[in-house]
Amino acid sequence: MPFFHEILVLMVWKGWLTLEEMPVRVLLFKSKACAFCDPVERMVRKVISRVFGGDLVTINVFDVDEHRELADMYNVTSLPYVMVEDTPVITGMATEKEVEEALMKGMLYTSPSRAERLETRAKQVFIEANINFIKSINSKERIRHSIGDYVHISNLQLSTVSLLSLDKAAGGLLYTIGKLAGKTGAFSGILYDLAPKLHSPNISREEAFRNVLIAFDRFHIKQNEMGVYDARNAEVVEEGDGYGRIRIYECATATGMPIVGEPVCYFTAGMLSGLAEAILGETVHVAEKACWGLGDSYCEFEITLEGEETKKEGYASEPLVEEPAEKMRRISFNRLMKTLMRNMTQSILEGRRIRVGITDYTHIMNLQQQITSIKLADPVAGFLLKLAGKRLGELMPGGENLSFREAVAEVKSHLNSPIALLSGIHSHCKIKDVGDGNALITIHGCATASGQEDVKVSLCEFEAGIIEGFVEKSTGEPVVCREVECWGLGQDHCTFKIEREEFS
Repeated sequence: MPFFHEILVLMVWKGWLTLEEMPVRVLLFKSKACAFCDPVERMVRKVISRVFGGDLVTINVFDVDEHRELADMYNVTSLPYVMVEDTPVITGMATEKEVEEALMKGMLYTSPSRAERLETRAKQVFIEANINFIKSINSKERIRHSIGDYVHISNLQLSTVSLLSLDKAAGGLLYTIGKLAGKTGAFSGILYDLAPKLHSPNISREEAFRNVLIAFDRFHIKQNEMGVYDARNAEVVEEGDGYGRIRIYECATATGMPIVGEPVCYFTAGMLSGLAEAILGETVHVAEKACWGLGDSYCEFEITLEGEETKKEGYASEPLVEEPAEKMRRISFNRLMKTLMRNMTQSILEGRRIRVGITDYTHIMNLQQQITSIKLADPVAGFLLKLAGKRLGELMPGGENLSFREAVAEVKSHLNSPIALLSGIHSHCKIKDVGDGNALITIHGCATASGQEDVKVSLCEFEAGIIEGFVEKSTGEPVVCREVECWGLGQDHCTFKIEREEFS
């Protein structure tokens, strides 16, 4: 055992595994008919808990009979089948020692290139989103000509919380993506203008950190002047040596959200960390300590320079999802989704604002940076985003025991409803080629993908899941919904193919 701990220490020291990046993902494929699957799953969980402590590694278990699409994606041919990220490490029965060695080899093999893969994939989306935002604001070149480039904040919240309810690694993933956006986006340059002392070559470390906090304070007002509408404003509520707390009011990700048992603004925390690191050239830890998801009426973040974090009792630099909170979200998912949908309805149709001091709409750049980039950064998270959408689709009101054609017609009715159109999630949709067991639904102006470049990957997993879940609930029969045309595939619209499954 000491040998494995030494390896882990080396990996952290080398920067291959860090507490601020999302946990390494282990996938385990199984089936109810597999005699070896349950014993191997128990051993994998035991090794992860004993050797890795559950902080650096997360496990996702999939039944191949229920998730054939994902099993086909990874070419699962035998069971049990265990992967570390994209690398198969166990096929068939194994001893506990073999499981331990296989997982460790998988970590050593995949971890060094992990950060690079994450950065390359995620940056493709949020850099394009930033470019489109600049065109949209400065040049008045709308990305979506017919409906404009703003989307209701409830759409962002529905996507984010749905994913968090399914995936323990989602918080860390959003934090990592936010950090990349902060480091490589255009906003770090704005901070220099907001705090001119940062230009001084002789500024001390402490003074530079203090001016970063001042810039953060002013940043959210500046964002609104630009048309981002990510939050109303912010204020620094505490500042010391290498430590500060900033409070953000009416954040788009969380405002109006019911209590879910944990903070939800992981992307914002990562963004603040990335922006600070881009300016200071030092590691900066950010942790959300107050949030609407915890019952607060604002979002508050601790910002700490590396080496200073131990001065604050209870400081936690990693945005991990704790097990009790995860269980709480799963239990209360239906209530949570209905609350968010009610907030949207009251805001759009009744004029009851969620954010009193600012519009309830935010630029689609925020949605794309936080949600769309997930598919490229982590394909498994993209698949889980589809499952999250499917759960939401099953909650949508509609008839039961409908024919396939009737269910597809109701999908169209929902997508073209006043709520959907006024929320800015898309402009309109139409149905093509409806048969007895298949149909094509084309959506124009999709907020998730509009303006994105051809990245050879479809991007609208959440929308595909919503359609699949609604049609399955309405017909009582299994169907598969896949996005076959998308901005990410080079088209200027999004088309989803719905097919009735031949076998359940």
